[in-house]
Amino acid sequence: MIPDNGSNRLAALLVFISVFNYTKNVTCRREMASETRTVIVSLVALGLSLLIMSRGAIVGLGVAIAAFVLGKIIKDRRISVVPIIVMMLVLFVVAKPFIDEVIFRMQNVRFDMSTLYRLGMWQQSILSIGRNLVIGSGPGQRSYDIMNEQHEDPHNMVLRYGVEYGGIAALLIVVILLYPVILYIRLFRRDPSYAKKLFLVFSPALLGVTVHAQMDFVITSKSFGPLYWLVWSMQLRALRDHDDGRLINTSS
Repeated sequence: MIPDNGSNRLAALLVFISVFNYTKNVTCRREMASETRTVIVSLVALGLSLLIMSRGAIVGLGVAIAAFVLGKIIKDRRISVVPIIVMMLVLFVVAKPFIDEVIFRMQNVRFDMSTLYRLGMWQQSILSIGRNLVIGSGPGQRSYDIMNEQHEDPHNMVLRYGVEYGGIAALLIVVILLYPVILYIRLFRRDPSYAKKLFLVFSPALLGVTVHAQMDFVITSKSFGPLYWLVWSMQLRALRDHDDGRLINTSS
């Protein structure tokens, strides 16, 4: 069943905090005490997110890790595989029961009620967007009747904006989300080193939760949305005003 208690949003928040804390810690220069606190907070948050066993949050975490590893490879042109292997082994031993449960849920995704609910809501959303390309139904005015149950959110960020504000709005939100990519490309041409550092700080956490938001009620929620857009705007400011250099020490 799709949870109404906010467990997926809590898992998304914990993953976001753990990833963002870690990427800032390894990219920015910090004192040893600050680094230790950051690592502890990140590990605790990550551990709690795994306990919740939100599939969307786990997928988002995988995307965040992939983005970070890719960024490190691009930045350093090499990456030490030993720490990654050790971390994966420790994680596997500690989280083995939870990993088995997640694998079971993934293998039985065709019979999982939450998946069937989502597919039904996404189908209704696409049909609604096709009928309302310009105006939409208005914020909070559309409900989804799935198996005689009413749901207020389609658990897909882009589809929700499309249903409530029209197909053009769905296209615009995709453009907004992709806008930093253009700025990264422009900054990379002028200052590759700084562009790589900014990517390592912001992109893993933001990409992870953005992917999660396409399968759960996350970014569009009042409890998580403001934090996401705050960090997104910080990234945008750093990309546009990179000569300031206050967020990241470019000499490192």
